[in-house]
Amino acid sequence: MPKIKVSKAKANSAQSTKATPDSVSLILPYLYIGPCSATSSTSTFLARQGITHIISVGKKPNSTRDGITYLRLTIEDNPSADLSKACTEATAFIDQARGAKNAKPSKIFVHCSAGISRSPSVVAFYLMQRCDMSLRRALGLIVRARPNACPNYGFVVQLKQAEVDLRGSSSLPPDLMFLPSKKEERLAFLEEDPQLDDGNVESSKSASMSGNIGKQHGKFLRRLVAVNSAESP
Repeated sequence: MPKIKVSKAKANSAQSTKATPDSVSLILPYLYIGPCSATSSTSTFLARQGITHIISVGKKPNSTRDGITYLRLTIEDNPSADLSKACTEATAFIDQARGAKNAKPSKIFVHCSAGISRSPSVVAFYLMQRCDMSLRRALGLIVRARPNACPNYGFVVQLKQAEVDLRGSSSLPPDLMFLPSKKEERLAFLEEDPQLDDGNVESSKSASMSGNIGKQHGKFLRRLVAVNSAESP
């Protein structure tokens, strides 16, 4: 699948900290991260946002709904868990979702238990693979939209290696294993550095919306959409 052009856009850190652990966060116009609670029968999130596909990372959805295609990835939030298979399957699933000729645009929700470690790791891998982002930029995009996101140290190490395999080097310091534990420190650490990302990749047409994703993405990111709190089951 062609890589997607994503324009640089700085998030408003003060606004982004309004996100809560129970909210669902928009990462790209067609891609959301959040907790399993957003899939509950009492939640209106799925219908409200027109979700067509769900990736459940480790956590089984509270309920399933007609008209939504599901992928379950069995993986624990454990530093020793192997991310590679889950990330590869998730990326292929997103590609398939976006390439499908559906009556309505594809919208993908990636969740784990709380939307903190596993689902952000899977989405960071996707952003590196399909949006030509460095790991630093991918994690920065996720953390600015979802400040509670913080992959465990084993996942960080594996994502760094995936970036080396993809780009020849890592955008994060060689000795880094842990992301800062405090939200404010993570936001500051992952602030975009123009020297690390040129953002010059070929654009492609999105199956889920017309026009250039990169141009629209800045608008979405500036709004910093932790998309309405998802109700607890």
